[in-house]
Amino acid sequence: MVQKWIFGIAGKSLGVGAGIVAVGYDIYHMIDERNKGYIGLAIAYGLSALSGSWLIAALWFNSLPVLGTIIAVIFLIGTALYLALNDRDKIQKWLIQCLWRKIPTNENQTKESQAIFQKR
Repeated sequence: MVQKWIFGIAGKSLGVGAGIVAVGYDIYHMIDERNKGYIGLAIAYGLSALSGSWLIAALWFNSLPVLGTIIAVIFLIGTALYLALNDRDKIQKWLIQCLWRKIPTNENQTKESQAIFQKR
């Protein structure tokens, strides 16, 4: 009976509820990144929200195509990887704004050599 309850309506309801929270989070961040001018991150959050919406629908309605669900999972994992690699957290933002970002260079070199060294 407990197994039927977990994998039945209660389990689906909890999964749909968590999915709605995740999609809302992605939509909020999509709008925020678009307003900041970061179009790449806004697109990634938008794709994540669309994929999450598809997965919510696939969980609730069993009649959706399996291939679409597999594609949605691939997009969701891909956008999660992209966001993890390109979105900065608070520590990274702080490091960019402080002394750690200033790379010392050799004053005897030309400006071009210093610029190349700093890019590395």
